[in-house]
Amino acid sequence: MSKKSKIEPVEKVKIVERYLAREIGIWQTGKELGVEHHSIRNWISIYQYDGLDQLDYSINRKTDLIQKI
Repeated sequence: MSKKSKIEPVEKVKIVERYLAREIGIWQTGKELGVEHHSIRNWISIYQYDGLDQLDYSINRKTDLIQKI
């Protein structure tokens, strides 16, 4: 059975975008949030796979798509 995420989708998007902007690191962020760094890597993969790093996506569209995580 899967666990319910502690982190809201909007926050996941913000974390991924900050990581891609090289503002934060995966390991330290994982420790601070209490999640495994592997989870953050998965968020990044989904974000990039779905093309969410394109500038034409609004935060609402990103939030809707990132909920698959």
